[in-house]
Amino acid sequence: MPEKIPTIDNLEKLPTGFIERYSNDKVEIVTIGQPLNARLLYSTPAKAEELYPGTSELRKKLLETLSKEAAAHDITTLTVLRVDRFNASITTTDELKNIEPEDIGNGIILLRSDDDSFFHDGVALEPGEGAVIVTGDCHTLTLWSDDTLSPTVIAAHAGRNSLHTISHEHTDNLESVVGSAVEKLGVYKLNIHARITAGIGPDNFKHSPNNQTYGEHNKRLLEYFSKYGGANTSDPDGKIDVAKTIKGQLAAMDIPIDNISWDGLDTSTDNRLWSNKMDDKPRNAILVLNKTKY
Repeated sequence: MPEKIPTIDNLEKLPTGFIERYSNDKVEIVTIGQPLNARLLYSTPAKAEELYPGTSELRKKLLETLSKEAAAHDITTLTVLRVDRFNASITTTDELKNIEPEDIGNGIILLRSDDDSFFHDGVALEPGEGAVIVTGDCHTLTLWSDDTLSPTVIAAHAGRNSLHTISHEHTDNLESVVGSAVEKLGVYKLNIHARITAGIGPDNFKHSPNNQTYGEHNKRLLEYFSKYGGANTSDPDGKIDVAKTIKGQLAAMDIPIDNISWDGLDTSTDNRLWSNKMDDKPRNAILVLNKTKY
């Protein structure tokens, strides 16, 4: 059974597209799945319709959903990063170029672009800022501090290739987006809290060490992930548990294990969620809002 943290609300059925909500005084995290498709956010309305004909109403519904959530928590800016380079880099909204901002209603501005400045795995959010992590099977990691003098929230895409450098180079030789996020938050580690949201489970994420083409590479992956409790080198299927790996990397950085929670959502088996492995193109939207009040 997926891990359930007693202090966290269990799955909450909300209007179409909503799957789960996590909330505290500092952050609001909303998982938005089928039938809404977050991939449409990568493009302008006209370009999205050109690439995916007949989806304009679906995109409009998604924006209405995001706008309503953001407005409810006094958020004025939502950032859509391009996370497809798996580069473990964390940016800030100040570093993003204000290219083609889109007014999505309720005074909310959506920032997104194909400019290189948007290609990061995560973003540091100040009060009043939010991010949409566009993801199929990759997990989302949210970090914050319980110190009232440290209002920053980190929202990060934490897919497999964002967690290692075995065959994938990261920006500035960063080892993992987990370490990048902790460093960017820059607070006393015992005060850090983490939430892991929606991603593929190990039963459908296999890296067999006996694979004729990728066997040796998979062995290296399994050895690395096993250091953090996310794999077993003697497993013939080579299952990798990304959520456990994220928890293991956080624990290795002295983040208290009791401060780490996971929603248990498996994109490969939950038919309310899109899965890159199962559905290919459509994507979920993980909405992370910094609703800190001074």
